[in-house]
Amino acid sequence: MSRKKRLRIYLCSGMEKSENLGAGWRDKITPFLEELDFEVWNPVQFEADQLRGLHPHRLPSSVTDSRTGKQFTPSYWHDLKRAKEKQYYDRFLKYMRRIREYDLNLVENEMDYLLVYWNDGTGNGAGSHAEIEMAHRVGLPVYCVSVTDVPAWLHPCIDEMFYTMEELKEFLEKEIKG
Repeated sequence: MSRKKRLRIYLCSGMEKSENLGAGWRDKITPFLEELDFEVWNPVQFEADQLRGLHPHRLPSSVTDSRTGKQFTPSYWHDLKRAKEKQYYDRFLKYMRRIREYDLNLVENEMDYLLVYWNDGTGNGAGSHAEIEMAHRVGLPVYCVSVTDVPAWLHPCIDEMFYTMEELKEFLEKEIKG
């Protein structure tokens, strides 16, 4: 007897410009989604696995800011995008390319749904834009909870728009439980 495949849902939202990499809303919605029997894919939780072997936490004590020429101490590997020193910038690119490829591949080939939380952190980044576009192109349902303005360009990629988590939850309970 074969076991029913759990539906996979990817939690899409800003990380780089969000507090705690955007973990807060993801941690809050995950138990609800799991009650609906979703297999939840949270990129905050698997970023370390994506960068295994690259040692992203071994940061230089000081780098030169490519825009200002001033020295600064990077606090997270994302900060290396500002490094004037080629070896540090190249390291940033290596990390980012791996994460970008991994995340887009998941959305394109492994997921059943994309859940977007659109806030200021999402609007100030780029990864969520690409994930939404990818999900739309491969025909995944895209559900969005918007607490700030979503760009007009992305609206055609979103199947259902909500303005609170409660609206989303009510919808999913009807949609999934029937």
